[in-house]
Amino acid sequence: MKPLSVGNVVSASVRLYRDRFKLYFGLAFQALLWGIVPIYGWAKLYQIQGIISRHALSEFAEQPETIDSIRNRLDRKMWDFWIAQILVGLIAFGVNFALSIVSGIIVGIVSGLEGIINLVTLGIYLWVYAHFFITELPLAVEENMNPKTAIKRSWELSKGLIPNIMGIIAVATLLTIPLGLIVLIPILITIPTVLINPSPEALLTALGMLVPLLIISFACMGLLVMPFWQIIKSLIYYDLRNRREGTGLQLR
Repeated sequence: MKPLSVGNVVSASVRLYRDRFKLYFGLAFQALLWGIVPIYGWAKLYQIQGIISRHALSEFAEQPETIDSIRNRLDRKMWDFWIAQILVGLIAFGVNFALSIVSGIIVGIVSGLEGIINLVTLGIYLWVYAHFFITELPLAVEENMNPKTAIKRSWELSKGLIPNIMGIIAVATLLTIPLGLIVLIPILITIPTVLINPSPEALLTALGMLVPLLIISFACMGLLVMPFWQIIKSLIYYDLRNRREGTGLQLR
């Protein structure tokens, strides 16, 4: 098969999201509500992300599954999704911490190269992150998977194709940037309040308005963006599985 096409992956993901927007937005809303509940709710949130990814994968593979059947299959893996996210987060933290130390030492020895070193450090971090980008897909799709084997599976599937995956992540990020403008709305609403009456009382009133509005705007942005990223992951996984193993996916 040809290497991953950034344009094809992103455009196909946009089309599926558009066609299943109501379904995936509803699932994202459930995930947001569960995210308010510590620990158990977070596990449910990650499970719902896996449900979205598996459903999107079944659409791409032309082996459609219902949300209820997927949910029943993934109920027993709820805590696995949570543990996998923690492990990936710890790996990302460890890599970032190590890179910060190394880059700090290099900058201290060789002055004037801070900008270049920061770019190299960022590139290495993204290279590692891309290896674990589809970790929840093996958990959601394959049998006999636990968090550790899912992380290993993600690394193995993505090996040798990291530049393509990074390109897809970059393009998808550019597409979602306009949604970040939602966050500016609360700021634009509260700024006139301060400019008209720049008193301590007006400032406190503006802050009182700004905080809940920011929370709402970030929540809205998350609701819109989360399903799109899960679809992106599912299509990357689908392409990698077909290329590596040369067979259609068997979801049942």
